[in-house]
Amino acid sequence: MDYNKATITAAEKNIEAIEAALTLSQINGWEETGKNGTVEIIFYFTQDTCGEEKFNSAIERLKEIPNVKINRSVLKGEDWENGWKKNFKPKKIGKIIVTPPWEHPTSKPDEHIISIEPGMAFGTGEHATTSLCIELIQKYIKKGWNMIDLGTGSAILSMTGALLGANRTVGIDNDPEAAAEASENIKKMRLSDKINIIIGDAQKDVEGTFDIAAANLFLCQVISLIRDGLPFLNKEGIFIGSGITSDQTQEIETAINQSGFLKLLEIKREGLWIAFAAEKIKCAGSL
Repeated sequence: MDYNKATITAAEKNIEAIEAALTLSQINGWEETGKNGTVEIIFYFTQDTCGEEKFNSAIERLKEIPNVKINRSVLKGEDWENGWKKNFKPKKIGKIIVTPPWEHPTSKPDEHIISIEPGMAFGTGEHATTSLCIELIQKYIKKGWNMIDLGTGSAILSMTGALLGANRTVGIDNDPEAAAEASENIKKMRLSDKINIIIGDAQKDVEGTFDIAAANLFLCQVISLIRDGLPFLNKEGIFIGSGITSDQTQEIETAINQSGFLKLLEIKREGLWIAFAAEKIKCAGSL
């Protein structure tokens, strides 16, 4: 199958609005680079009615954002496949090595390999938000902890937690296609006995309590989770959040400080993006 390629050029300050527009148009993944205050976002869509509907929906939503330029071109199916194979190489993130299935990297005894098929969805470890979350999960997770992955996508964060010793891991996503992809990835990694994928809302449908929670979403969603009190996170549990640009740092710091139940532990940066870790120092209901 051939694909269409769309390239968006815009000011870095509008990145969250652009990502929201793409997500609302059911475009689940994109490539992103930034330099000198300008960001370039590339996404692909199929040459059929479904693909055109998603593209047209994105165009209409992007019209509301100032100074956005969009170029469209055709990418042959073989170019798509070869392009991914050319650009997607094993990536070492601490003790986690993310690799496509056609590569076979070596690992040390204390390292873990996650083999995942690249595609149009997030979660291959290439995006800064994913790699930053993986770094923070490695730093804070303890063996035997229970983990929740909010907006699991490809389930790469869930798999990271399971490989690093989580006793029980739950990944939740409101997109049935993403949940199906996550389940397939987990099955291929032979982690189905350690990870449970459910379809639902990260703010409404989480059951049980957990010691560590990861939320690689949008700023507004992460802040909303904080304002809801993170009832599923145990006291002294760790909340890891990303999907946040560097110019939004103050907003997330303010949300954490004003919550009254979270203590900011650290903020990590990579390019345009940040991720943070915070500790739940008391239950929100006890404020």
